[in-house]
Amino acid sequence: MPKNNPHDMIDVMKGLLKFDEKDRLTAQQVLHSGWISRWILRWDEEKAHRRVSEIRMREGRLNL
Repeated sequence: MPKNNPHDMIDVMKGLLKFDEKDRLTAQQVLHSGWISRWILRWDEEKAHRRVSEIRMREGRLNL
């Protein structure tokens, strides 16, 4: 899985939509499994951490 890039996630979703009829249940199971929700939450969390780091760097108090 590519590292939390929303465009990669869109490609994954398009891939799920391309499944034929017998595989569609599998796609729905993936959608309902919460895997995508966890992926989105993790991406948002990393984005928030980057934002905090940017603010601290601007204020000159980033502890490296």
